[in-house]
Amino acid sequence: MFLAQNCFSTHVSHFYAFRYKHQKRGVRVKYAEHEGYRFCYFSRGEPGTRPSVLMLHGFLFNKDMWLNTIKLFPQDLHVVCLDMPGHGRTTRLLGESYAAADQAKKIHQFAKCVGLSRKPFHLVGISTGGMVAGVYAALYPSDVCALSLLCPAGLRYPASRDTIRRLQQEQRPASADDFLRHGLYRPTRTALQVKTPYSCSLLSVLLLHGKGFLDLSSEKSRYSLHETMSKIRAPTQIIWGKHDKVIDPSGAEILADTIPNSQVHVLEKCGHFIAVDRPKKSTKLLLEFYNSVCGTVENKITLD
Repeated sequence: MFLAQNCFSTHVSHFYAFRYKHQKRGVRVKYAEHEGYRFCYFSRGEPGTRPSVLMLHGFLFNKDMWLNTIKLFPQDLHVVCLDMPGHGRTTRLLGESYAAADQAKKIHQFAKCVGLSRKPFHLVGISTGGMVAGVYAALYPSDVCALSLLCPAGLRYPASRDTIRRLQQEQRPASADDFLRHGLYRPTRTALQVKTPYSCSLLSVLLLHGKGFLDLSSEKSRYSLHETMSKIRAPTQIIWGKHDKVIDPSGAEILADTIPNSQVHVLEKCGHFIAVDRPKKSTKLLLEFYNSVCGTVENKITLD
C-alpha cells in the first residue's frame, strides 16, 4: 500500500513538472484514436514542405525524455514525440504483443492516423525505441526518408555483451533512478532531474511494464533489428555513447557494416542516455543529418 501511494504521489509531481515543461517548450499534447486504441503524443510546429520528425523513446521512459532535445530544435520544424505502445498515456493492453515488429506496426497505424506518413519523414529512436525505429524503416521503407538510431537495442552480440543478460545479472539496478544513474556517464544532480516517470523499485516498474519487457526480450523479438537491418534503405545515422554501460557501443560497427548509406558518431563522455548526457552535441548531429538529407533548417546550436 505504501509503495502504491509513493508511486502515485511521485507520478502526480512529475505530471505537473512536465506539464510546465510542455508549456515552456511550446509543445501541444494530443491524442489519436485507431480502432479503440489511443495514442498519446506531443508535437511542435506544423507539417510543411520539409519532412517532419518522429521521435521514439526508450523502455521505461515516455515522450518527455525528448524535451531537452526539442528545446534546441528550430521552432518551425514539425516534430512529433510519441508515447510508445504500453508507455505514458498511450494504451496499455495485456493481450497486446509488444515485440518490436508489432510495435512498429502500431506506430505505422499512428503515422497513418495523424497523416504523418503522407510523405516520408525523419525517424529518430533511442535504445528500444531505436530498435523499433530500425524495424519500422525496414518494414515501411516508403515512410522513412532518414533514420537516426541512438544506441539501439535489438542487435546480436557475444554472450558477454548481450543487453538482456546484463539486465539479468546479480548487480542489476535496484530502482528506476539507479537504472538512470547506470546509463549516465556523469550522473549529476541536473542530469538526474531528467528521470523516468517512476521513482519506485525497479521490480515494481518491471511489473508495470513486464509484458512489454518479456515481449521485447523474447526469442521472436530480441534480435529484430539485427535480422532486419539489411532491409533498411533510408540514409542512416548511428549515434552511440563511448561509455555506454547498458548496450555495447560495438553495435555501431555492426549496423554500419550492414546498412549501406550510413554514418557513425561515437560521443566522448557519454553513456547510454545520449539525450541527457550530451543534449547539445546529439541535437547538433541530428540537425546536421536532417539538413544533409531532408533540406536545410536553421541551426543556432553552439557547443560549450
